[in-house]
Amino acid sequence: MIGNVEGALSTAAKVLEAEYYFPLLSHAPLEPQGSTAHYTTDGKLEIWAPSQTPQAGRAQTAQLLGLKESDITVHIMRTGGGFGRRLTNDYMLEAAWISKAVNAPVKLLW
Repeated sequence: MIGNVEGALSTAAKVLEAEYYFPLLSHAPLEPQGSTAHYTTDGKLEIWAPSQTPQAGRAQTAQLLGLKESDITVHIMRTGGGFGRRLTNDYMLEAAWISKAVNAPVKLLW
């Protein structure tokens, strides 16, 4: 250990003590969850999503839709504040599933 806190405090000209409190705040993103997906007839899928774990989202999407991960391109959208909520890629999976089902580009916004 370096230094002597008690010694420094006992010889200090002035000591300031303070306590801080703040309320419990919601751990939530600042904007709605959303994603855009485009499934094409050649079996390729492109996804635009503000994911904090895009590689996990790509793997989950591949498993859900029966695609190879190499056929999925994820474009990371650096928007808003996720604060951990964007670790779960459910919005990405839902957009991809709908796009494949309707065979058209889909913009999903919760």
